[in-house]
Amino acid sequence: MSADDPFGFSSPTEQGASARRDPSGTGFDGPVTSAELPVARTPAGLLYIAIAVGVIAIAIAVVFGTQPAMAIIAWALAGPVGIGLYAFFRLRDTSARARPFYAATTAGVVASWAALIVLVAGVLLAALRIAQWIGHL
Repeated sequence: MSADDPFGFSSPTEQGASARRDPSGTGFDGPVTSAELPVARTPAGLLYIAIAVGVIAIAIAVVFGTQPAMAIIAWALAGPVGIGLYAFFRLRDTSARARPFYAATTAGVVASWAALIVLVAGVLLAALRIAQWIGHL
């Protein structure tokens, strides 16, 4: 309990100053190098998986789309699965951007747009195949 504080709280300088000073007691440890600062990056791995799922969905819709079950599988891959991966990427990317240091890459921006375009194309192609099947009933 400090003499000037009736509630027993120590001042911020008493709490952390001794831990931050160098052993000689003459000053602080020195400047922080850039190697010590954590830099957040774009979680591009999720984008690459989403692009792969979208490409697989497009391939299924184009090659096997005349079969109703395959068209529905292609739609499910590009829709809920692929767009779900893209949404999870956005969640992780927003979390990374909220950190003090964030390094956006050009490849991440390009992959983000590519994933969105491929997934939308997959959903549309599969939906057209499903619509063609329903139209022939």
